[in-house]
Amino acid sequence: MENLNNVSPATVSRCGQVYISSTDLGYEAVIRGYCQRRKAELNQNDHEKLRLILTKWFSTNNLLENLQKMMKEQVIFLENICYVTSTLNLLTGVMLQYSNKTLSDMDYERCVLFAIAWGTAGTYENSDRMIFNEWLSSKGAQMPAKLKENETIFDYYLDASKGCADWKLVTPEVWSPPEKNFQFSQLLMPTTDSFKADYLINCILSQPKQNKNPLCNKSVLLIGGSGTAKTSSVLMFS
Repeated sequence: MENLNNVSPATVSRCGQVYISSTDLGYEAVIRGYCQRRKAELNQNDHEKLRLILTKWFSTNNLLENLQKMMKEQVIFLENICYVTSTLNLLTGVMLQYSNKTLSDMDYERCVLFAIAWGTAGTYENSDRMIFNEWLSSKGAQMPAKLKENETIFDYYLDASKGCADWKLVTPEVWSPPEKNFQFSQLLMPTTDSFKADYLINCILSQPKQNKNPLCNKSVLLIGGSGTAKTSSVLMFS
């Protein structure tokens, strides 16, 4: 059954579920539910910080509405609820790095911005990502300092080595060939794309099962051009 738009109450009861269209419920309820679930992990002050920052970007700044107006080259179509769920799942993974650490308002905003960037604009082409990056800057976002020409928030990740959310430029490790017993066709050289894919997949798959949003419990979908290490990155986690 594709949907329950025109079924009788009797049919709904046989399914054992109640269907509510996302156009009726909206995505704000999902965000409220996420913050409510995080209450047990965060103190009251930090819980309120997270709630206010998520509300600021999704509701006050009308993030998803502006996304659809500004950007045209979408690689894969997603419903608004999927954007929100992807963002919240990624945010949960990012914040695992900071378990038992005290984060400032700036740290929380950077975590949210990173998750928003990849959870929403990550499904668009690079030209649209540039537009999204400029939009974030125009709204006073806590962006990486001194972005060089053609650099965007997508060229940075959050480094937790100092206990805070520091923007760090994606720089793949220096590759050196194995000394012996290797097959040329199986060599995997690190690139900026493979670094990003590995970081994002880790954010999702490293989460304890109970922390994951039931709307998107295990799945990770990589998109991108040929030769960007999608298959190789996924195989490392298989």
